[in-house]
Amino acid sequence: MGEKSVKSKIIKKVKGLLAIAKDEANDEECQSAFLLAQKLMIQYHIDQSEVADEMSDSISHRAVTVYKKLFWWEKELAGVISRNFRVKHFYSSKYVNKEDGQRKSCIKFYGLESIWNLPRKCSFLRMMS
Repeated sequence: MGEKSVKSKIIKKVKGLLAIAKDEANDEECQSAFLLAQKLMIQYHIDQSEVADEMSDSISHRAVTVYKKLFWWEKELAGVISRNFRVKHFYSSKYVNKEDGQRKSCIKFYGLESIWNLPRKCSFLRMMS
């Protein structure tokens, strides 16, 4: 069997796993399928563009904290989440009292909707908000 036919079979398997991951009937099964798909993509050097049929996902962003003075560990945790769940984070700031220069910030994540669903379900994100 040629290398291309093996890769096409793996791509087909990854697409199937991603379809299972999109189904939200069983949360544990979805997460397992998503993680296995990622593992296969890394192992066989498969790019996301090879398994995406149509780029129908939209990019969205969500705040995971309220506007407040952020602690150092919240900023560190945002970096860990960004690296491990393929989302990006940023800090949104606003002035509470312009005369005093008091500024409050919140942490926001953005990424593809399908990728964002997994970290959004994690309990530590609920804990931060």
